[in-house]
Amino acid sequence: MTHRVEVVPGSGRRLTWLGVLVVTALAGMGLFVGRSLLTTMSEFLILVALGQLWNLLAGYSGIYSFGQQAYVGVGAYTTFALADLAGWSLWLSVAAAAVVAVAVALPTAWFVFRLRAGYFAVGTWVVAETYRLLVKNNPTLNPRGTPQPLRSLSTLGEDRFVVVYMAALVVAVGSIAGVYALRRSRIGLALSAVRDNMDAAHASGVRVRRTQVLVYVVVAAATGIAGSVYLLNNVSIDPDSYFAITLTAEMVIVVVVGGIGTIEGPVIGAILFVALRENLSDLGTWWFMILGAALVVVMLRAPTGIWGAVGDRTGWTLFPVRRRLRVGPAQVGDSARIGGST
Repeated sequence: MTHRVEVVPGSGRRLTWLGVLVVTALAGMGLFVGRSLLTTMSEFLILVALGQLWNLLAGYSGIYSFGQQAYVGVGAYTTFALADLAGWSLWLSVAAAAVVAVAVALPTAWFVFRLRAGYFAVGTWVVAETYRLLVKNNPTLNPRGTPQPLRSLSTLGEDRFVVVYMAALVVAVGSIAGVYALRRSRIGLALSAVRDNMDAAHASGVRVRRTQVLVYVVVAAATGIAGSVYLLNNVSIDPDSYFAITLTAEMVIVVVVGGIGTIEGPVIGAILFVALRENLSDLGTWWFMILGAALVVVMLRAPTGIWGAVGDRTGWTLFPVRRRLRVGPAQVGDSARIGGST
């Protein structure tokens, strides 16, 4: 008798070709649409990436961090400092954002992972606010307390909007692919175990703290890159915008509305969020009230989000990451097997 943990099969090769077609269409669209739509699409893609990363923490790992705006700000200010103040190449400065985000995330993780439950959530927000104040009171990074333009962006030339859009597309696709690959790995299985029952995971041999810190640091690095590209799209920078709690609030909204614990969910949530904002922003503060009402309705009618409700009713999944335990003789050629026989 054997016991196997396997991934529930999905669409396989059809999903791969569908993904290639969608990414190709999005890339081609960047060559034909206007600057205003490119800017909106770039923001949408960055929001997809940020939603995927927050979902990896909360939905898949049970790490409810409300301070992820810290790494958006760290990534953006790293690019600003290196490209504008130090004269580095713009793209080298974008890559360096991931390194600096890791350097900030490691001591932060040492502190926040000593906290549990609600204290952890509040602690991450407090740390993010601390970083905001440090940057805000730094005369080099925030001279005169006014927004600073990213002058090095001019090196991209007249095609700047297209280049930034392509960079945002790479970040979004990379985040989806990275989360999908991680979720199907043994580390992803360990993260699910930690999320469901930390004590049981530890008793089963999972190194809980190391696993949590690893995913936290990886997410911080990717969020730093996303924050850097977010700066390229917005042109100017100031601490109150790039370390704003509203950034994490937007991540939470797109994940909760779309479907927490699913890869499809943040994409759907980002589409709805951007569509509502673009069509209702002229209403002023009313659009926030409408968004809040929509969020409440979704949480009441579909606690697992829109895609979660669809998946529960239809069994559809574009990104198969769920696992099941099979007891019985091993199947020859079973490519979904990820656990050993016992």
